[in-house]
Amino acid sequence: MKEFTEILLLTLSSDLADKFKASVDSLRWADTSFEVASDGEQAAESFRSSLPGTLIILDWNMGEIAIVHLLDKVLAENRLDSQPIIMVADDADDKMLGVCYEYRVASVHTADFEVEILAELIRTTAEREQGVATVRGAIEKAHQNIKSGKKAEASGDLHDLVQQGLDHQHMLRCELAEIYIADDKWEKAKVLLEPVETDKQWTVRALHLLGRVRMKLGDFKGAVAVFEKAKLINPYNVDRLLALGQAFVSQNKFAEAQENFDEALDLEPENEAVVAASTTCKLIDGDINDALATMRQIKSPRSIASIFNTSAVLAMRNKEFQKGMKLYEMALKIIGDQEAEIAARLWFNKGIGYTRQKVKDQALAAFAKATELDPSFSKAGQYVAVLGGGPSSAQEEAAPVDDIQDDLFGDSADSSSVDTGIDLDGSSEMSLGLGDEDDDDDVFSLV
Repeated sequence: MKEFTEILLLTLSSDLADKFKASVDSLRWADTSFEVASDGEQAAESFRSSLPGTLIILDWNMGEIAIVHLLDKVLAENRLDSQPIIMVADDADDKMLGVCYEYRVASVHTADFEVEILAELIRTTAEREQGVATVRGAIEKAHQNIKSGKKAEASGDLHDLVQQGLDHQHMLRCELAEIYIADDKWEKAKVLLEPVETDKQWTVRALHLLGRVRMKLGDFKGAVAVFEKAKLINPYNVDRLLALGQAFVSQNKFAEAQENFDEALDLEPENEAVVAASTTCKLIDGDINDALATMRQIKSPRSIASIFNTSAVLAMRNKEFQKGMKLYEMALKIIGDQEAEIAARLWFNKGIGYTRQKVKDQALAAFAKATELDPSFSKAGQYVAVLGGGPSSAQEEAAPVDDIQDDLFGDSADSSSVDTGIDLDGSSEMSLGLGDEDDDDDVFSLV
């Protein structure tokens, strides 16, 4: 049996710390160090400097928010699957078990905290870890390679291990899928993750990743299926409730979407992405009064404009052109001309809607209004020129209208900072909003 090189305990209880220290001493592992952290920042710093093979012990009495925040922070910087975790608690409630499933906690211990029992807990965890050591080591090596800029080497090593058919395939597949997703290789990630639906060792993480991949690839029904499986295991993950709602919106199932947004807001009432998603869903579904009531939580004019823009685009994609135009009009009334840059972009996108409906005069008027509000908005002037409204203020030659439509509904817009929570192209990290102020192509992204 290989001993742990280090044991880190996060707790506020000096009594629990003393008992764990005594249990480690009783094991007589000469090369094992023991450290106690009493707050999340101290624990995070210890995690960052910990060696591979460190055992992490978390006291649930620190509080759900502190534990989840810590695990989220560490997960963003390091791969949790490279280290075993034990959760200890007085009682095992549903929320704690949900967190344990979500963050791949190796074991849970409750109630009895005698020194001998804790020593046995650590010993049996070390024994079980022998079967996972190769995979954890591979994940740690891959993570270090990524940090060093050797992403190809990291993915190559993990791919070879997947092909070898090692145990704990779900861990390897998730790590490799994360690399593929980061490289925008969604089809490769899908091939890796599809087996999790029938694999007895599937994890919440694998299901969530597969849901993200299916969203990106436009398989919204399939995304709902795996998100709901993951939700059964842990119904307290706000990001997943948001993603599940997005998947329902993408299928025009607004009641089901709102149900998930409401559940997310019950857990985190001030989560801006969920508030925005809920508001957008209500606007599309015609529940204007509730939407406006929810929108009172949102202070940024850019965020408000972005929500209306998303709702209008979805309405028009559903062949509800008049609803889309009314949503733009409502947005412009709320935003007002005082926010000239934002209002100009709304008029611009309204003009695009008219153009796609071949209503030339109204399209021209909308583009002209955008130019009036923001004379530096060269692209609006370009559209005016294309539609016959005079010379463009832009220096470049005006593009054909069809090209401009494709450009706007494609990837040219430099979106940043504002997240509506509604994912129009299936990506779970979509940001929809205004780009940098000095960007001539500063328009709302409509995909």
